[in-house]
Amino acid sequence: MCLLYLFVNPHPKPDEYLLVLASVRDEFFGRPTSGVHIWENNPQIVGPMDLEEGKVGGTWLGMNINGKVASLLNIIQPLDEITGDEKLPRGHLAVRYLEGGQDGMSYLRDLRRKASDYDRFLLVTLDVSPSRQDIQACCYTNALDSPPIHLKPGFHAFGNSNPLRPWRKVVESRAQFGDIVQRQGKAGRKQALVDELIAMMNNSTEYFPDDQLLKDAEGRSEESLRSLSSVFVRVEDEYYGSRTHTVILVDARGCVDYIERTMQQPIDLNGNEPWVTTRLQFGIQEPGSLVSRL
Repeated sequence: MCLLYLFVNPHPKPDEYLLVLASVRDEFFGRPTSGVHIWENNPQIVGPMDLEEGKVGGTWLGMNINGKVASLLNIIQPLDEITGDEKLPRGHLAVRYLEGGQDGMSYLRDLRRKASDYDRFLLVTLDVSPSRQDIQACCYTNALDSPPIHLKPGFHAFGNSNPLRPWRKVVESRAQFGDIVQRQGKAGRKQALVDELIAMMNNSTEYFPDDQLLKDAEGRSEESLRSLSSVFVRVEDEYYGSRTHTVILVDARGCVDYIERTMQQPIDLNGNEPWVTTRLQFGIQEPGSLVSRL
């Protein structure tokens, strides 16, 4: 499971952000993944990479230096609706958008024509243009028989359900996200903003019971459902949970801060579970990058 939070802010004031993005990645702890880095095979892309056999080269979140951002989320299904039919890997959907020349809406419209080739997903695309002080934000899910939509400026949150029927934790944490950005979303408060967003994503409060979650994830144990009802997920008997937190900030000048906090691999739940923080800074449409490990 994953969570995505967005503050889309076209025409910001000089000390405001064009974009504030926060992401939680929930995944099996044994799934091999590389942390955020500049991709060797395509140096225009910044992001983590899936290293799972048969899915190598995909990602759930990435950005390119031209200002395109893609975030991919799984849509959960009741266990009795999962057919086991072989589908195409979804992580490459985000990569193709980052590599290609299409804007988000055009890409998602083309994707809709072949969406049945994939298990259920939600894909959010962002086209960030500092020169125009604008963001075009779009999303599409093959869980609905509906076309892609434009996202209005403001606050958005997405989880692993139909976006029209969010789980309690999405609704509650969206309000928390909005409060944090409204209080700390100035360029001079960058570290406070990042720290509070990371703390928000570490919230283990169980928003349970949740009728929508119970319906969407039918067939799973109550222990699993309780774990899935929190922002920070931990299902130890399935060796699964929240393992990566990401914050992406784009200021009014197009300067990007990409901060990733991820569990060090191999992940040992019986140890001290060290987390590694990596920060990348670059300018949109600028060739240079600076990487620092904290």
